[in-house]
Amino acid sequence: MTCPPDYDVVEVFKQFSSWYSLKRFVAWILRYRNRLRNAVTRRKKGDLLQSHHDQKIDALKVHELEEAEREIIKVVQSRCFNDELLSLQDSASEATNPHDHDNDK
Repeated sequence: MTCPPDYDVVEVFKQFSSWYSLKRFVAWILRYRNRLRNAVTRRKKGDLLQSHHDQKIDALKVHELEEAEREIIKVVQSRCFNDELLSLQDSASEATNPHDHDNDK
């Protein structure tokens, strides 16, 4: 099965010259997302937000690259193999709740 031609994320992925550069890009985006989520959580608690303009930016860590890889794979799988994933989810649901499906017959 192939991805539909209107899939924008796949087009974005194609802009990268290598798998590693794509992983790095996604890892930076995920790091930024996590920082924003943490800021929102702190703000909701009433904490003051601190400026990070003078803070040194650390290099990406291995676990961040691994998380980026998992996220890329999940995005591609969810788009390219959506029918298969839904079928697997239905099968798993039936296996965990066999009595829920007795009335379907």
